[in-house]
Amino acid sequence: GLIVMQVPDSSDENGLQLYDIIEEVGRTKVQTPEEFSRRLTQIGNDSAIVKVSRVIQGKTVSRLVILNQ
Repeated sequence: GLIVMQVPDSSDENGLQLYDIIEEVGRTKVQTPEEFSRRLTQIGNDSAIVKVSRVIQGKTVSRLVILNQ
């Protein structure tokens, strides 16, 4: 997966968060920045559903995040 190292200041708790691990974009696994970018390009201007892993209170959980392009 890909580790999120930067988020916009306007990001909220329902969006991508710092240190999230991006596993899938639109139900397609991504492991490199190139795969992530290619998948977003394929989706186009629509919102993308992104599956992330995130640590919450010491436990790793999976979440679905809607990424507006």
